[in-house]
Amino acid sequence: MDAFDKLVAKHFPQAGPLQVLMEMVEEQLGSFAPKETLREQGEGDTEEVVIHLPIIRITEDWGKVSKEGLPTEDRQIIEMYTKNIKGNTVAEKINYLNNIIAGAQEGAKLKEILGTMVVLEVLSAILEEFTESAGGFIFEAFLAGLFGGQSVQITDPKELMSAEGGEGSAAGAAVGKPITDVILNDRHYSLKLLGPTTVVKGSFRNMVEHFKSFPEIIYLDARRSKEGTGLTFGEFRITLLEFMDVFYTPLKKDVTVKIDEKGNTFKTISELRKSIKQLQKRGAVIKIIKFGQKYSFSGKKMSIFSFSRSAKALSEGQVSPDKMEELAQQILTDKELTDEFGPFQISYSEQVFEKSKAKDLFGSLRKIKKIQSAIDAKDTAGILQALEETPGYQKERQFVFSRSAVEQKIDTFEEIGVLQLGDEILKKTWLQYGELLNATIGPVYEALNSFSTNISSYFLEAADVGQKRRQAAVKAIGDAENLKNATVAATETLAKEQ
Repeated sequence: MDAFDKLVAKHFPQAGPLQVLMEMVEEQLGSFAPKETLREQGEGDTEEVVIHLPIIRITEDWGKVSKEGLPTEDRQIIEMYTKNIKGNTVAEKINYLNNIIAGAQEGAKLKEILGTMVVLEVLSAILEEFTESAGGFIFEAFLAGLFGGQSVQITDPKELMSAEGGEGSAAGAAVGKPITDVILNDRHYSLKLLGPTTVVKGSFRNMVEHFKSFPEIIYLDARRSKEGTGLTFGEFRITLLEFMDVFYTPLKKDVTVKIDEKGNTFKTISELRKSIKQLQKRGAVIKIIKFGQKYSFSGKKMSIFSFSRSAKALSEGQVSPDKMEELAQQILTDKELTDEFGPFQISYSEQVFEKSKAKDLFGSLRKIKKIQSAIDAKDTAGILQALEETPGYQKERQFVFSRSAVEQKIDTFEEIGVLQLGDEILKKTWLQYGELLNATIGPVYEALNSFSTNISSYFLEAADVGQKRRQAAVKAIGDAENLKNATVAATETLAKEQ
């Protein structure tokens, strides 16, 4: 034993504090290591700002619990941080995170701030380091860990039925991975981590099988921003009684009939009114109504009224959706509107079944009527039987929704929050609570980072390196003392929060 080794042995005997500390560090480093996330160099003599955070090992085990319902070791680690993110739903947790980021969470505690920053860091890493498909699988596990308790990721039908405490038809007849990706607070979610324009798709057969055992499924979309620095969350609910509202109406094909096409020019007001009534009955959207002479509506005289979602000024001939409906009703009831205002022309858009994605799934209008009749009668068995007769079920086809179809045509869709991610957001959050963080967790993780680097250098360098190895050990001893002091200060701060 050389002189320096004797010095180490003297200050840190075998059963002494260095060994204990090393054992603690090694145990924790199996799960996370300190990470210097951001470094902002100030101008002139301004002291630089350094942010240290634990970096969590990304693992699919976040989504697992044991057969006894106990969390795995990796699950316990992620729950240490995420349990401080308040909220019983995804929307509530996003809102809570945003409040912490903005400094709007009154009385935010150190553990809540640290938990928020770790969650932001983990989500940023998932977006940066994984593809949509691989990232989606990790994201499912992360959400299960975020909710904790018995929330669990589902990867095969057996896990699904086990999580529900029984066996059912969904375990045997589904093809591949089940519709349910995660169960959060006892609710079933199908989770999609998507790009800005990625379609939503899945197995039609598995969707039908799902409803043989479970009453609903919630589709949760997390869409990356174009810049890749954030996630927009939206969700929609599906139940068996709402099945056609999701899988039939939104998937019909949009067709626009223009004003110059045959059959859309009318010489008499009677013909115009008959056409409007027919369009209303079919659920078509009237886009343009054109008169032979200027017609007065809402205080303006125009010869062309055009549908516009942006609701520009009426003087430009464009009217909002509500105003277009109001105009149609006025035409139906205005006794002063005569044939002299003609000829009349109409442009409209509507959804049709033929050559649509809905036809691929349901096959024929006869089958659709059979399903709808069972829905109207609230006949669960009848609905399922009718769905099993469709091409989508028998040929194991996929349903496919564009982003616009999901957000504009599914009535239960709701955007539930936007979460900004990346270094700038971490920096903003740190600065919101800079005084508290720099006095507590900052020094702890800085000392841990330095200690782990120096002690590793001492143990791993060759014995004949000499002075360099000794210098590393001296620094590690100082780091250990700094770590102890920083930890004491941080724990005293936490004790005051209780």
